[in-house]
Amino acid sequence: MEKYKMNSIEANFDSLNNSNPPISFLNFKIDNEWLDEKLSSLKSNRPDFDFDGLVPTLLFWLEKNQDQEVVWNRILPKNDEVAVCPILMCPDDCDFNCSLVVTEIHNSNQTIKWNKIGIDYSNSFDSNEVGTVVEWVLEDFNFEFSKLNYLTVLNKFKEQFTIEETIFNQKNPQFARKLKIELF
Repeated sequence: MEKYKMNSIEANFDSLNNSNPPISFLNFKIDNEWLDEKLSSLKSNRPDFDFDGLVPTLLFWLEKNQDQEVVWNRILPKNDEVAVCPILMCPDDCDFNCSLVVTEIHNSNQTIKWNKIGIDYSNSFDSNEVGTVVEWVLEDFNFEFSKLNYLTVLNKFKEQFTIEETIFNQKNPQFARKLKIELF
């Protein structure tokens, strides 16, 4: 009898090669493939949708604090709960209103399952509405990760997020203060 094998998940540095100079960022690697490339290689209900070049929403790149909160609150649902989480976004706009890929995440105590992948069409200015209107384009698959492996990846993203936030605040102190006042 063949033993069931879970998917592997890592956080490694990738680069946007279409920028000059190339921009380095932390990206998901699943089963040794970049997430965007892996999704592009799977059979989708929407072959016209291009996953290639999308970047993780866990980066400091999201423009709105509310968007960041939604992602970080949903990326790890409570035990035995399911959440629809934005997982990949367009690197040009860095918000929920452009190409936004979501996944249905189930925390089953020992494992984390991404049950299906979809394109978000909620088109709301309320960040909490993301995931309410989704075209599920990859439903006949799932990724299943050990919870320990998944938590290690999330911690690596949190560390990088903090580093990028610190650098931004040091380089842009007036803008950072103004942005906090306007958003809160």
